[in-house]
Amino acid sequence: DRALVALQGPRAEAVLCELWADVASMRFMDVAEADLHDVACIISRSGYTGEDGFEISIPTASAVDVTQRLLEHPDVLAIGLGARDSLRLEAGLCLYGSDIDTGTTPVEAALEWAIQ
Repeated sequence: DRALVALQGPRAEAVLCELWADVASMRFMDVAEADLHDVACIISRSGYTGEDGFEISIPTASAVDVTQRLLEHPDVLAIGLGARDSLRLEAGLCLYGSDIDTGTTPVEAALEWAIQ
């Protein structure tokens, strides 16, 4: 009953601040509820592309409208999963099920940086 839109990149916070000023106080991995374009959304902050970013959970009935309105901002572009993958790979961030799975150890995936 929900859709998820990722707003990632160096201008993500500034763009989202225009809709909800409190986003600037969110830290990495914070989750908050906010109204965007009069729609109750759930926002998390986690730059899984290696850039700062936000994941916006939107009720399905409003997802197209909210997404189109985000895309109207001059600093927002739809880039798709191919760009996401190239960015996260450049940052050394693996995607479970794509780059790693139960048959890959963290060392084989070059994830030593994430192991204590």
